[in-house]
Amino acid sequence: MNELPKNWLTEMPFDYEFKYYILLAQIKRLKESILEHKLESTLEDIESSLVILYDIKYAKDGIENKDSKIIGIDFDNMEIEFDYPEDNFTVESMYELCDVAIGLYEGLHSDLRKSWRIVSKKLKLSNLTIGSIKNNGFLYIRNKGKLLKYSISIPLPFNTTWKDVRVRYIDKIPDDLSELSIFIKENNDGLRHYWCESIDDIPLNDCLIPVIKSVLYKNLI
Repeated sequence: MNELPKNWLTEMPFDYEFKYYILLAQIKRLKESILEHKLESTLEDIESSLVILYDIKYAKDGIENKDSKIIGIDFDNMEIEFDYPEDNFTVESMYELCDVAIGLYEGLHSDLRKSWRIVSKKLKLSNLTIGSIKNNGFLYIRNKGKLLKYSISIPLPFNTTWKDVRVRYIDKIPDDLSELSIFIKENNDGLRHYWCESIDDIPLNDCLIPVIKSVLYKNLI
């Protein structure tokens, strides 16, 4: 994905129309990615961009009090760099474009959540066993005539999110339920075994598995 440059807003010289064009081009790319169900990578892009934009927005009062302006962002230390303003019109235009960008990115975030919920409702995820250990086990995804086997580890819901769920690919096995049944019996020491049908035209790693992770985490609570 062609990400928006991290310093696109604060880089000088400041040309409002040019920066607005860059912003709209990125918004268009992200909308297309949502339509293509590239949900996890798009979510990361949207959230990281919003963090930067809100840092600029919430720093505005302090900047005005110090009679200074943003000249860049130190992304290693996540600090905003300031200098004294030479052109208040330029500074105000930057703040205005920042607010515009926040509105557009929040709209994208809402659209992505809707797509996420739609995929979640379509998801055919079932528990094949009644295990006593709720947060560890295996996941099987039927995909293109094969069964993809994963190990899963779901953290307890304390200072964690669905992003902390671990889904690790193990191998690909024949789509043979009798063979799968044998494996489950041999690995049924309280572990959970989840089955999922893949969804046509849905990316496996950038959509299906992240949605599965969010469902498993939510069901653990």
